[in-house]
Formats: sequence, structure tokens, C-alpha cells
Amino acid sequence: MFMSTEETTGAAMDASPNGYNIEYFGFLLALGFEADTETVSLSGGKLRRKRTILNTYKHCTYSHSTCYKAAEFNVPLSTIIQTLEQTEAQLIINIIAPYTNVKDTEIHVNEDDFRFFSTPYYLRLNLPGKVEETDNSSAKYLVDSNSFVVTLDKMTSGEFFEGLDMLTTMLQPRTVKKSKPLIEVLSSETNEDAEDEEDEDDDYEFDENAWMTEQKMEEETPSEALLQKYHYGFANLHTGLKENYEVELREIAMIRNPDSMPPSARRQSREEAEAKQFSDDQYLYDLMENHEVDRITDFEAKWEKFSPKFTDEEKELMRKLKNQKFKLDVATEKHLMLGLFDLIFSYNYDLKVNEGKHCVESAWNISRLSATLSWFDIFETVEEVVRSVMRRSLCYPLYRNWNLSLRVLKHTVWVFKQGQIAILKCLLSTHRIFSKRSPYYLLNQLYIDQYCTWIQFKADSDFHTLISAFEKATNRLTKNDVNLDLIELETAAMIVEDEEMNEDVTSQIKKISV
Repeated sequence: MFMSTEETTGAAMDASPNGYNIEYFGFLLALGFEADTETVSLSGGKLRRKRTILNTYKHCTYSHSTCYKAAEFNVPLSTIIQTLEQTEAQLIINIIAPYTNVKDTEIHVNEDDFRFFSTPYYLRLNLPGKVEETDNSSAKYLVDSNSFVVTLDKMTSGEFFEGLDMLTTMLQPRTVKKSKPLIEVLSSETNEDAEDEEDEDDDYEFDENAWMTEQKMEEETPSEALLQKYHYGFANLHTGLKENYEVELREIAMIRNPDSMPPSARRQSREEAEAKQFSDDQYLYDLMENHEVDRITDFEAKWEKFSPKFTDEEKELMRKLKNQKFKLDVATEKHLMLGLFDLIFSYNYDLKVNEGKHCVESAWNISRLSATLSWFDIFETVEEVVRSVMRRSLCYPLYRNWNLSLRVLKHTVWVFKQGQIAILKCLLSTHRIFSKRSPYYLLNQLYIDQYCTWIQFKADSDFHTLISAFEKATNRLTKNDVNLDLIELETAAMIVEDEEMNEDVTSQIKKISV
């Protein structure tokens, strides 16, 4: 194994003698073709491969033409498991590659661009900081663990590299900005276009008032609504679910016709269904007689002792996520953050009532509690989110208790305070739950997959004003806010209980006097 110190361009690394991208070549090898290659080296800015012959393994069932055809369709590479750690002065990259050919391994480092090639693997990382190869750098292969350990020096000693756990973002393909011409003809139209292009790359900052302000959309006429095909899912990127998955839709969600139902109608239908589902008897039983509720409310899940480290299973899932970066307007970013709170509350409620574990009903619990998942609802303010999660937690799950729901609400705020990693852990766990129960995997495709990717591009500071707004909304929350007549119901129940108690006392007195 050796460290390549020659300067190369991105095009040089991506080239291959057969006209295929080097990633495709790695795919061919992974399918069962062996590269009989003496050396793989970079020379003069060109990738040169000597005596490279594709030989089929004895048990390979793929033909050469099949493999090359697959290469044309961007079939992914074999997975390489990697972890990144750092000290004050160095970055350590661990790469597990069990079927590697060590003598043909090459590593390329160019500031924040790290590339690893060792038949049949190819890995490219966009690092969150700049590194360099120096006399202190090293690269070694550990036979016992089938892993490479690459140690590189930071260009700025003492710099802390943020997001080393966010594997999806580091696997993101590098975007190249087009260079502007030296001379431009300026006009009002081109200025507006330039401003629009700049706005696409902005990270929006919300002040606390933004989470309290509702943006009213113009209502459509009935004739317009008939012709409209509505979108839903993450950032409203999806449509056509009913046409292809009508049966599955009935199992995973409560909305029946999302393609033809505008957001305002979804909200109205949702709240009508909640009012119909709410049970006076169930609520009073959990309030006054069900002692299990008190025990569950006081239970502290093990997860609450938060660990900032991702498990191997979580890392593997992050590597499988689609590499994509979203360019969203300010309204969509706001909707996503509010919807995220709705999702995390539902996840934490299920974790709480199952005493720190998940069960076979967890997929149903999470999807039913979340208005985002069950009705494809979109929130405009924190009050709408708080009202929704509290109402639904009093209408659908096995335990329906105000104090229990309020405890989960406060814990959800706590999760957001722990930052990006804690939120992502909840999303990854939700993804696993939905993946294991058909057809809930569709909710991963509609929401969770893209939420897991999107959150990795956010910073903890992006949620500061949101957290403050939810804390204030939680402290202001009263039972009247959910519009389920809870105060009147509890008052009537207390009166009945007092009357029954008085009757019992009177009866006992009569027995004594007799």
C-alpha cells in the first residue's frame, strides 16, 4: 500500500481505460470479476492500468455483457464500512474492506477531497475540513480486522471538524459552481435572476416570531380543485400514491385521496376524525382508574441517557441513504422543521409507552400519532404542532392521558436540545421500524429517507429559535387548547365521584344507626 502524492484532477480519477467511470469498474469486480492488475497508479494526471483483464470467478453467473450493461445504469458499489475520528492535530479514517487487494491499494488526498481505491472498492469523501499528507501521516492495513487505518494531518492544527458522523453528507457528490464571465451585460432582469440564484444557496435563519406566524394561502375554487393534482411527502415532492398503492395507503395512513385533497381540506378532515375518535370513557378511565399510566409516565427510557455515538447499524443505514442536497424556499424549510417535531414526538411517545423499547405495533403507533404521516398535514406554527400531537395522543393510542402526553412533549423538546445527532438517531430508528413492517416502508420513501438526509445538512444552531418557541408554547398549553372539552369532562366526572362517595358514606351511616 502507498500514499499517492501526485496532484490529480477530478477528471483523471474518474477516467477508465474502457470508457467507464472507475466506480463502475469497481461494480464489475464486486459482481464476481477479478481484476488481474499488476499496478494501479496515477501518472501524468491520467489513470493508467497495466495488464488489466476481467476474469470470471468459477461461480459467477453474470456475463461480461450483463455487467457492462449494469454499469451503464449506475448500479451502486459494494459497501465500504468507514468511521472517522479526530485528535487535535490529525484525522483518522478507518476503512473496513475485507476483500481488498492490498498491493493495488491507492489513496489520494487533496485538502478536503479523500479518495480510496483498492480492488474491488472505491470510496470518495468530501471532508468537513482540510487535511494534508506530511511526514507524520501514515496508512496501514490491519489483517485481523481487514481494515485500513489512514492518519492524516489537519492543515490547521487544533481545528475541530464538524459532522464526522454525518456519513451521507460526506458521500455527497461535489458540486461545481459555474464561473461567472469577466464581463456581463447587466439589466434589471439579470440582476433579479442573479439574486434568485444566490438565494438558492442561502441557509435560512428564523427568528422566534417566524414560528408563531401563519401564512395563509389563497383558497382554490371547487372547479380549480377538481383539476388540481396535489403533492405531499417531504417538501411536497411526491404525488400519485393512490394510483399505485391504494390498498397500502389504507393501512399506513388515514387520508384516502391525497392526490385530490388540498392541505386545508386535510386539516379539516383530520380534526373531524379526531373528534369522532375521542372517547370520554377511555380518557376518564386512564385519568382516574388506570394505575399503569402513572407508572409509564414516570418511566425513564434508557435512550434518555443520550449517547452521541452512532451504532454500526445506524452508520450502515446512513451509507445506504440516497446522496442528495435540497434547495428549498424559506416556507418549505419552515414546514419541514415543524413537521420534524411532529415526527419526533410520535417516535418518543411510542418509546415511552413501551418502556424504552419498540414493539410490533410501533409502526402503527408512530404513523397514527403523527398528523404528518397519517394525513400528510403541513404545519405553519408551533401552536398547530403542539395542539395536533396532544389531540392525537388523547384519541388513538392505548394510553390516553394528559400528563403522559405532556411529559412526552417536554421530552421531545429535550431531544431537540441535544442537537442534530439526537434527532437523526430518532429518524434512523423510525426508518428501521417502518422497514420491518410492510407496507410502512412507503412512509420511508415519502418522508423518512429524505428527512434523514436533510437533517445531516443542518446545524444545531438552526434549531435554537424553534426550541425556544416550542418551550414557550408548551408552558402556555392548557387543556382548553385541544378543543376536546377536557375540563368539562373532568369536572363532571369529579361531581359524579363526589356524589357516589357521599352516597356510600350515607349508606354506611344508616347501617351503623340501625
